[in-house]
Amino acid sequence: MKRKIPKDPFNTACWTRGRPGDPVTVFAEVFSYADMAYWRREIKRVVAHAAADKEYRRRAAGALLLDMKVVRSALRAAHALRKARGAEAATAEGEMPRPQDYCCRVGRQDGWGDLPRCLTLKEYCRPYQVFKKLFGRRGLARRVQDWEAVVEAALSPCSTALRPGALRMYTELIKLLEAAHLVWVRG
Repeated sequence: MKRKIPKDPFNTACWTRGRPGDPVTVFAEVFSYADMAYWRREIKRVVAHAAADKEYRRRAAGALLLDMKVVRSALRAAHALRKARGAEAATAEGEMPRPQDYCCRVGRQDGWGDLPRCLTLKEYCRPYQVFKKLFGRRGLARRVQDWEAVVEAALSPCSTALRPGALRMYTELIKLLEAAHLVWVRG
């Protein structure tokens, strides 16, 4: 007797218990796996090692590959929300963002770790626009392929001739994750 496997459009089967049905639930799983400060630090290290042709040895390769799959799932969820519209955060010009608009309410509350650093004020107020803008430039398949190439280059002991757009890819990926974090916190 064949068992029917439920569809998993976000490829979360290897790193989460359930099969999240909507993108915001995927973001909740991503940020319950690790906080925003961790993702910033880890992605920066991976991109730096890939660009410098150094082998990444901070953590086991299996743990890094699992992180790669979590980020890939976040990319797929953000792609699914690229045409969505959400509520805007009302922030006046010159005013500091309110912590309730960007702080996670689960686990330890770290206002500085959760504060978006790569988003502009306009992107902070409208995080769904980040998804639309980033996936308008480059499609999902290309972004996933670039992320996998960076992780492969970081784990490779030999030179892989990584493309020179590593810093731009890092910034865009962090923007995407910060916008996903805002969508999850505000949702």
